[in-house]
Amino acid sequence: MKEINKFLFYNQLTEIEKKSLTVETYVKDSFVVTFGKNTVEFCYFIIDGKVKVVKNVNGKIIYYPLKLKKNDLLGISLFMADININFDFICNSDELKVIKIPIKIIERLKNESLKFNSYIQKMVIKFLRVYWNVNHIKSIYGNEGFIAYMLLLESNNNYIYIKNFQNFINYLNISSVSFYKILNKFIEANIIIKEQNSIRIINKKKLTSLYCNGLKNNLNH
Repeated sequence: MKEINKFLFYNQLTEIEKKSLTVETYVKDSFVVTFGKNTVEFCYFIIDGKVKVVKNVNGKIIYYPLKLKKNDLLGISLFMADININFDFICNSDELKVIKIPIKIIERLKNESLKFNSYIQKMVIKFLRVYWNVNHIKSIYGNEGFIAYMLLLESNNNYIYIKNFQNFINYLNISSVSFYKILNKFIEANIIIKEQNSIRIINKKKLTSLYCNGLKNNLNH
């Protein structure tokens, strides 16, 4: 199967290892896998599509600001970090294609391949940067700066399609009152335009300034 060749380290695999790889396809919002340190049997290399990360905490779904996409490897951060927290990975695009890789192959590559270790390190750094940015921005600039950052993070060519605003609010893990209050403030300041199930950013510079400036901005200036 040609799609298996898309694994970045396919040429470093033995013939037996290559035969153990399989390709799986998922549709929008479908469950892919739950990862925890004691449950990792396979890692999933993304060929095409996107994945979101969630966790059920006492019945409440917590969304993480990680958006995994093409050439990312699901499960490797847990494997490398040596932690045991179960996360659910959900398809976040119309279609998702992944290569399912036995964890023994990942362990061998980690022990034998400098290029694979460099790839892992870059992925972990990317994840840590997102977490740091979110926590830093939210603690210093509050929900206003946090929402500004997340709108930019989620946007594609300054456009965000939101199928369900309540799900998006849950993903941000803030109250509906705070979200709409800040969103309306952005609209009044001509920073964004809300059109039914979408948000269009019309002043990216101003939106970015809400969490990048040394002092917290005032939209009235």
